[in-house]
Amino acid sequence: CTESSGGGHAAFTSILWSPPASVVDEDGTLTNKPADFYTLLASVQCNVLLLFGSRDPWCTPSFAKRMYQTLASSSRRNKQQQQQQRYIELQNIGHCPNHEAPVAVSRTLHRWISSSSSGDGTTTDVVKLVDNEEDCDVIQELSWGGQSILKEVKEQDIGDASLLDKIMTSMVS
Repeated sequence: CTESSGGGHAAFTSILWSPPASVVDEDGTLTNKPADFYTLLASVQCNVLLLFGSRDPWCTPSFAKRMYQTLASSSRRNKQQQQQQRYIELQNIGHCPNHEAPVAVSRTLHRWISSSSSGDGTTTDVVKLVDNEEDCDVIQELSWGGQSILKEVKEQDIGDASLLDKIMTSMVS
């Protein structure tokens, strides 16, 4: 992603050296105080779609699973029945799904956005993002001639993380 594109190194550097997340206090004041990523994620109060490549060497599926579990437990704790969090894994895709699997990503995003018609970021409809619920969807990618494999990961399908995954995901804060 960064080696062949002219702006790749600049994009990577801007991510690496960007300031910490800004946090809005209860009184509306914008601050740059350090905030834990998962604490901020738990405060999200809208529908969230996670699209991750299973072959991503940097943001491995363990990150997506922890994000998904954080969102789901926060939604239950806050009793936000209309808030949805969904996790779609592109099983043969790496770090840049929008570049590596544009047909699969655009189809999934189109379905997701079309289902959120209420305007407040929530919906009571659960749209099918993957047609074949028992297995996965295989989508032909026109740009490179390969196939994208989509699988929806449900909360009950997520097992305990390995020790390495726990260490790696705890480093994001």
